[in-house]
Amino acid sequence: MVSIVRYNSVGFFFTDFVIPYVSGVMLGGSGLQVGLMYAFLTLGSSISGFIVGYLTDRHSKKTLIAIGAVGRGVAYLMIYSAIVLQSLLVMNISTFFFGALVAVFWVPYDTLVSQKSNKDHRSYAFGRRTGAQGQGMLVGAAVGITIFIVMTLLGLPPAYIYSPMLIYCGSNVVGAVMFLRRIDENLRWSPPKKEGEQADPPAIAPVLKTKAPASEQVLKAEAPANGPVLDGSASARNGTNRGYLLGFVMLIIAFLLSNMNAYISRPFMQIYLNRDIEKNPIFVLLAIAPASITANLIGPRLGNAVDKVNHYAGITIFSILAAIITWGVISVTSIWQFAALEVADLSLATTISLLLANIFSRVSVSHRGKILGFSASFQDLGASVGPIIGGLALDAYGVKMPFIISIFLVLMLIPVYLVAIRKLKPYLVEKF
Repeated sequence: MVSIVRYNSVGFFFTDFVIPYVSGVMLGGSGLQVGLMYAFLTLGSSISGFIVGYLTDRHSKKTLIAIGAVGRGVAYLMIYSAIVLQSLLVMNISTFFFGALVAVFWVPYDTLVSQKSNKDHRSYAFGRRTGAQGQGMLVGAAVGITIFIVMTLLGLPPAYIYSPMLIYCGSNVVGAVMFLRRIDENLRWSPPKKEGEQADPPAIAPVLKTKAPASEQVLKAEAPANGPVLDGSASARNGTNRGYLLGFVMLIIAFLLSNMNAYISRPFMQIYLNRDIEKNPIFVLLAIAPASITANLIGPRLGNAVDKVNHYAGITIFSILAAIITWGVISVTSIWQFAALEVADLSLATTISLLLANIFSRVSVSHRGKILGFSASFQDLGASVGPIIGGLALDAYGVKMPFIISIFLVLMLIPVYLVAIRKLKPYLVEKF
C-alpha cells in the first residue's frame, strides 16, 4: 500500500512550485491574488474533508482513494490548461478542484495506515508513507525540473515548459488502478494474543467484518470508563467528559492556527527569492527542490524518532527550532544558504505533522475516518486563511513580513499545544 503512493506523489513538488510561480511571477499576480490561489486550494480540501471523513467509515476506502487519485489527475490537466491560457481565473478554479480531491485521497489512505499499524509504531508507519511520497516526488521532480530547464533554455512557450503536468496526470491514474487491484482494505493489525492463548498464524491477521472487531473491543477495554463519546461506551453516552472535550477542542484550534501559520509564508517563497535573492527561475527551482523532497525521503527516520520522543518536549523543541530557522531564512543573502535552511525547516514541519497525526489516530478506532477527516478539514481551513493574511502583509509591508509573522505565531502556539495534549491524553482510546 505504501509503495503504490509513489505513483500518486510524482507531481507534488512541481505543482507546489508552479502554482505560486506562475500566478505571482509569470502572470504578475499581487500578494493577495497569490494568497487567494492557495486559499482556494486548501479551502477545497477543507470542505471535502468533512464529507470524506464520514464516507470513509461507511464505504470502501480504496474506492475513495482511487476516486481521489483519478480526480487529481484531472486537476493536473486543468492546471496545465490554465497555464496555457494564462488565466488566473482558470487557475483558481483548477486549484480549488485539486484541493477538494486531496482530501478524498488522503483521509481514507491515512485511515488505512492507522488500521494496518501497531499504535506503538504509528508515527513510523506515517513516516513510511511520507518516505514513499518523497520517492515519488524525487522521480517526478527530476522529470519536471529537466523538462522545465531544457524547455526554458530553448525559449519554448509555456505549453512545453509545463508539460510535465500531463505526465503526472497519467501516473495518478496508474496508481488508482493498482490500488483497486492489489490492496486488501480488510487486512488490519491486531494485538498479539496474551500468554497461554493461541496466536494467529500470521503476524498481521485479517479482521472479520463484524459489528465490533476484536481489536476494537480490546482497545475499548483499555479506555477509561469516561472515555470519548465517539466510541459509544455506555458511560460515555451518559455524560461527556469535559476534560476530553476541552483537550480535543484546544488541539483542533492549535492545529488550525499552526497550519494557518505555515501557509502565511509558504506561498511566497518563490516571490521572496525572485525579488530579494535570485531572478533566474531555474536557480529558484533548484533551490526549493531539495527541501520538500528531502523532508519526505527521511520521513521514516523522523517517524521512528517521534515514536520515542516525549511529546511535550518534542512540540517545544521543534517549534523553537522552527522559529529560529525561519528567522535565518529571511536573513541570508545566498540562494544556497536559503536552500540549506529550507531543508531543516521542512524537516521540522514534517516531524511535527507526524507527531500530531499519531495523536489524532488514537482518539477513536471505530470513528477514525471521521476524526482524521475532521482534523484534515481544520488543517486545510487554517491553510486557506494563512495565505490571505500573508498576501495582505506582503502587499502592505514587504516580502519578508509573512515570515516575521510566522516566527511569532509558532512560538505563541507552544503552550496551547502542551495544554491540549495534557488534557486529551488520558482519554485516548489507544494509549501511548
